[in-house]
Amino acid sequence: GHSAFGPDARFRFYPKAGASYMLSEHDFPPDAIGTLRVRAALGYAGRKPEDFIAGRTWIPVDAVGSVGVTTGNIGNRALGPEVTRELEAGLDAGLFGDRIGLELTGYSQRTTGALFPIEYPPSLGFIVPQLENVGTIVNTGLELTAQTRLLELDDFRWDARVSVATN
Repeated sequence: GHSAFGPDARFRFYPKAGASYMLSEHDFPPDAIGTLRVRAALGYAGRKPEDFIAGRTWIPVDAVGSVGVTTGNIGNRALGPEVTRELEAGLDAGLFGDRIGLELTGYSQRTTGALFPIEYPPSLGFIVPQLENVGTIVNTGLELTAQTRLLELDDFRWDARVSVATN
């Protein structure tokens, strides 16, 4: 729970779980494959709005020597966090005594309640944009990473890593 949320959206739960299995612990991979692992994870994460943004705010003003206040934002009782669910699965392989490593990862993210500032007409008396949960964002992709040990001496090691991604 957080005081930045409106009273109608006070608490959220963000579970996470992951698992991996070492296929290379069995006898079937060829000898050139040192490490072979499959993995998967599912998790939720949130992004909270700014503090006190769910309530109506007031802004001090100085107009021609007179001090006063004016409304800042309108407030939003239902304001809650952005919630992102991510599912990820991958395969990791180490080749030739793990001197060459390959990682293939696929992911799918879905963010609900995306936080965006909404501007109301100044004629309503609210001059600060109000943060609101207004949309859903979907992001999917595939990442491939290759790394290799180019040189290894007693007290010196030189590695190279290349990654490519699509989404």
